[in-house]
Amino acid sequence: MARLNEIYQGLEFNNDGELDLATGTIAPIKFYELMQREIDYSKRAKAPLTVISTGVAISESSIYWVEKSDISIEESELLISILLDFIINTSFKITGTLRSSDSMARLGVLTFAILIRDDLKSGEILSSRINTVMEYEFNVLTSELQKSTLKGINLEIITCTSSYKDNWTLSEFLNSASL
Repeated sequence: MARLNEIYQGLEFNNDGELDLATGTIAPIKFYELMQREIDYSKRAKAPLTVISTGVAISESSIYWVEKSDISIEESELLISILLDFIINTSFKITGTLRSSDSMARLGVLTFAILIRDDLKSGEILSSRINTVMEYEFNVLTSELQKSTLKGINLEIITCTSSYKDNWTLSEFLNSASL
């Protein structure tokens, strides 16, 4: 796992407590605080609240391949560059599909969360738009990987939408969206 850890570290999952430094989206701790405030508001106002998670998962076979292969430092750096371009471009384009009242955070190396003050149906409509962005950027990403010696890496888009249910804790709400 050392090689994969080096690659993940190269993907700049750093924040200043407020924003993710690579994407400009909300930092995880700030997002969790925002979610808790929104849950509290939702309880008081009986207002709908929906969270969408989206990201890219690296298959177990790809993790094994990266760990056991003899990819060079240059190839590792190329993979980092390709994935970082994907993260930044995806974040920028998803942010462009959101309303000013929606909030987006980078919660993992390759994972984003979007919080909206709306019902599940609206969340699913937004999720569909996000999937369109993800699929386009994913196709660019896989095309870049296919041009390199890294074509053995298999990735998958994962998106989940969930609406807040009465009396859920923050943890339960996050788990419902696979976060």
